[in-house]
Amino acid sequence: MARRTLWLVLVAGCGSTAPALPDAAAIDAAADVMDAPPDAPPLDLAADALLPEGDAVARLFLTVNELPDYLSGARPYRQSDGVPHAFRVRVNRANFTLDLTTAGADRSTLKVTCDQPFTLPGGTVAPGAPLPASAFAPAGADKVRLRITEAALPDGATVRCQASASGVAASALTFVAATLPPSLDPFPRPDVWLVILSRDLFRLEVATLPDGTRRLTSTHLPAGNGEIDLDEPLYELGLFSRKAPEATRVVKARLLAEVRRKAHRIFGLHDDGAPGPDSVPVRLWFEGDPGAPRAADYAGGDFSMIALGGDGTPEDQAMNLVGRADVDWNNRVRNDDSGYGLGVYPTGIVRQALANPLSLVLLGSILPGRGTPLGEGPDDARMLADGFDPDTADPALQARHDVYSLVMRLLSTALASTLCHEIGHSLGLVPSGPPPLGMFAELPGLDFTVKESVGPHIDTPGLNVEQSGASTNWMDALTEEPRFNELSLGYLRRRLVVGAP
Repeated sequence: MARRTLWLVLVAGCGSTAPALPDAAAIDAAADVMDAPPDAPPLDLAADALLPEGDAVARLFLTVNELPDYLSGARPYRQSDGVPHAFRVRVNRANFTLDLTTAGADRSTLKVTCDQPFTLPGGTVAPGAPLPASAFAPAGADKVRLRITEAALPDGATVRCQASASGVAASALTFVAATLPPSLDPFPRPDVWLVILSRDLFRLEVATLPDGTRRLTSTHLPAGNGEIDLDEPLYELGLFSRKAPEATRVVKARLLAEVRRKAHRIFGLHDDGAPGPDSVPVRLWFEGDPGAPRAADYAGGDFSMIALGGDGTPEDQAMNLVGRADVDWNNRVRNDDSGYGLGVYPTGIVRQALANPLSLVLLGSILPGRGTPLGEGPDDARMLADGFDPDTADPALQARHDVYSLVMRLLSTALASTLCHEIGHSLGLVPSGPPPLGMFAELPGLDFTVKESVGPHIDTPGLNVEQSGASTNWMDALTEEPRFNELSLGYLRRRLVVGAP
């Protein structure tokens, strides 16, 4: 499905129009209050390392799975009629986090209680008794976290937990605790994905318009045209050059390395793809990696596939879509998102960039027929060499390196976030309706979304990769990394139970 893509025009995939490009200087710039809990012995969280002092206004915020109040059920959601609708998230009682944020509170009087028996490694805490301070670990400035890895609450229980401290308003949250059943478990084992890089299903046609912009059109050729679909639009961008194959090889390797690194980061993996305690249980292989599964073995294999390269159908092209994938609720089957009409569309991304007149200003120095594509400049071999220091170069080469760095940064981010977005659909994102059956997709007029959701998307604030529609806020783009929103992450981390058993 289409997604908002972070590129020179930072536009939506679902038929949106491109906003104005930022100027070069801009590019370079880079909890509701609940009832007070009943009396209980204070929770001792006085250690400085646990909750450091700060200058913020004193407050408490208690939640599960790092959810903000508008996604946790701490406050009702409203649609355009303004009517409040209460909801509860349903946590995996054997795998979730209880998160407490405090700023400026008296830490010697902090206490956290729940109204259900809470089983921890050291024993069961009775309803209403404070959870032990030793169960909470530091989780950043003014934050502590209780991480649950075994069944901690009664199955099916509605649980109300509360945090309080002297002199500040209490914070509380009600949620449902449940066993994650096999029918709703998106990851009974880690999901393996092969990213196809060699797809050849299109012939790219380019027309230069009177204003200098370019119109890119892809024609479907089932037998291909002998040129990799991923490469063709990047020649038109000037990032690759047919006259400089060695430079193109270097640039492509660096681009894919960045796409891989950023995709790993979005999924919470280490840069090398290794999982961490908060990662999504996926394993990404790029075609050609040593040990990667082979596309030819898909029929009898245990992995899914997605293509990175090419374009959409004529209808997709007309709507400026940049990707599609099969939606697989709760990730029930292996998926093949590598065929015609599916995958990540680099041509769709470049199409939108080259259709914007301001891209001629930013990219003119490398555009074919207007400038000198990368690899063809007299000093490009030096510029692309390992260890090149632009500060030691003359102003002209510095400027060329700035353009190269800008394109690599934004294109790798666009490709990585689109890749994760489309894989996200095939992992089960985003179901319609409120929790616990859905994750807020297709609810018109929501009071906390940036844009109306269309299909299996949700456009919450920030650079949420499962959003669609509208233009991206450049302040977000300059200061944030693309990410799944907290509700999507809770599902992907197996910390929420989503759907009807």
